[in-house]
Amino acid sequence: MRTIVDLPEDQVQALDLIGEKQSLSRAELVRRAVASYLGDHQKNAKSKLDQYFGMLKGRTDLFDGLDGVAWQKKMRAEWDDREADMDRRIAESRNLNDRGQEPYKDK
Repeated sequence: MRTIVDLPEDQVQALDLIGEKQSLSRAELVRRAVASYLGDHQKNAKSKLDQYFGMLKGRTDLFDGLDGVAWQKKMRAEWDDREADMDRRIAESRNLNDRGQEPYKDK
């Protein structure tokens, strides 16, 4: 990909001097500089992520002493219990209606 970049004259001159010494074009020097910058940026972003990755590992005071997956399963099991409770209430309400009684209502 081609792009246009405006550089101050002193930077252009510095690139030209380095290019002469290393037998590299200005474009190649700019490509290498961009690659170096992006590599440093990615390394820095990864190190920031690494600061937090696993920070709760071994903490038995959190999540009822369970690991992350076990804790998720426990929380999701509560959804199943709630769904079963709602199904039970609906069935009771239908049974009462079938007998002509007032159904259960939440207030």
